Amino acid sequence: MLRGASSLVVSTASLRFATALLQATVAIFLALSGFSVSMIPYVVIDLWVSTALGSLLASLAGGTRSAVVAGLSLMAIGLAMLALRPGLSIVAVAAAGVGSGMAGSVLAPSLHRLSSGERPLEGVATYSLGLSLGLIAATLTSSLMPKGYLWLAFLIASIIVLTSLAHSLLAPIHPRANLSVRLPGPKDFVGLFKTRRFANAFYVNLLYSTIFPLVLSYWPLYAVKALGLSTMEAFGSMAAMFSLSAMLRFASAKVSRVRRVKLVALGLLVVSTVLLSTGLWPLALAGLLLFAVPHAVVYPVSLYESFASAPDEEVKANYVISISSGVGEVISPFIASVAIALGGLHGTLYLAALPLALGATIIGLAIR
Repeated sequence: MLRGASSLVVSTASLRFATALLQATVAIFLALSGFSVSMIPYVVIDLWVSTALGSLLASLAGGTRSAVVAGLSLMAIGLAMLALRPGLSIVAVAAAGVGSGMAGSVLAPSLHRLSSGERPLEGVATYSLGLSLGLIAATLTSSLMPKGYLWLAFLIASIIVLTSLAHSLLAPIHPRANLSVRLPGPKDFVGLFKTRRFANAFYVNLLYSTIFPLVLSYWPLYAVKALGLSTMEAFGSMAAMFSLSAMLRFASAKVSRVRRVKLVALGLLVVSTVLLSTGLWPLALAGLLLFAVPHAVVYPVSLYESFASAPDEEVKANYVISISSGVGEVISPFIASVAIALGGLHGTLYLAALPLALGATIIGLAIR
């Protein structure tokens, strides 16, 4: 554990727990609550768009501490509203998404600043591990909830976020990590994209971030409706994938050949999407578990490479690399909506991810 980083790590884990729970269960929760399947993608779009908006609003908070407190507060309110008033899902999801974006946009660069000189990956590794722990807890919680009680998962998440908020207020953030949050200007964008290392990270992360919501938000629905798995099996398999990813992230902190590991992960991303698109539950399940490798590697490495390419402007680099995540996450539900409209859930949904995975691999090979 990094000295003085406890409140940031707890905030990362709890925020990711709440966000992942929302991303993974909102689609099936609304379907079971009587919403039309054709309308669900628009609620998912609401979630991803509001998260991107929240990351921009973080600059109004002034610093890391204020952004985290405001973000956790909004997240707790949105989750409680969704649990108790699902008819207000658009408003509830928007509040939770803005809160997630506000707090989430400052955690990674703040933890990166607490890395020691001997272990430069320590901050990003700790951040990524916090993300994984939150994801595991979210999927385990979802798998234990009967169909009629998914609302309870949102209420539990709201309580956990409130507990994290109290911890953040009682355990002040280390002064070195309480960064000033400023949006990058045009010159910052130009300067970052002139660095080939940053360009690699940006474009690879853009394509990966378009694929990831197809797994996180639609796997439970796909597993239940198309593969015939139970709700518990759907969420349990996702928990297994995130558990494997967490172990890989923990091990990746000591990796020295970063580019080679990233290319292997991108190659396995292609294989994973092919298996997911078969519509056969044994192969699709294998594809989900194989997705643990790109999930463990692609985003953390892209994040590290963006920080390493702008050592004195990590917050601005984080904003720009977050744009790639935000754009991908906004595009993804539209791709899902078109794929479901054209071919239903059977195969077409994940077949649409294949060219994206191929594109990420080609970019990773072409740009050094």
